[in-house]
Order: sequence, then C-alpha cells, then structure tokens
Amino acid sequence: MIPQDIVAHKGFIVGAYGRQYEVRVEGVLAGSTILMCFPRGKESLYACGDEVEVEFSSATQGVITVLRPRRSLFHRAEAFKDKVIPENITQLVLVA
Repeated sequence: MIPQDIVAHKGFIVGAYGRQYEVRVEGVLAGSTILMCFPRGKESLYACGDEVEVEFSSATQGVITVLRPRRSLFHRAEAFKDKVIPENITQLVLVA
C-alpha cells in the first residue's frame, strides 16, 4: 500500500548501487520501510549516510526529491575527479 496522505517522506540512504539507492523511510506503515530509490535527473551526488526526502512511486520504489543538509563530508581525490565517501558520520577510527 502506498501512502497517499503525505507527498514527501524523510529518509536515510543505507545503500548505494550505481544510480539506485536503498533508503530507509521511518514512520511509514507502522515502522521503517526500505525503498529502492532513484534520483531525479541524470546527476547522482548522493552517498550512504545522506538524509533525503523521497516520494513513493510504488510500494517498494521511490524517487529522491531533496538532499537535506550534510553535517560532515569526506572526499577521496582521484586523478580526474573527487569521490564522495559516506556522509554524516559521527565517529571515525583510523587503523595503521
């Protein structure tokens, strides 16, 4: 069943697979729901840990409509472009 009363739902990206993102949406249908979501447009700037807003397109799929402000951000520089690594992390452990 697709929620019809609220258009956008707050979610949290828990997995990234190319242009598909697994988003955990809280408070929908008595608990949390995992949706496979796609971004609008061609550019995909999302990473695991991002807080987003999604719209349901079916019971198991959605569309990412808004990227909420990030609290932290890591980049890994490559020869030709930057790679975004998980966002909004609260702890970091370095092992040497």
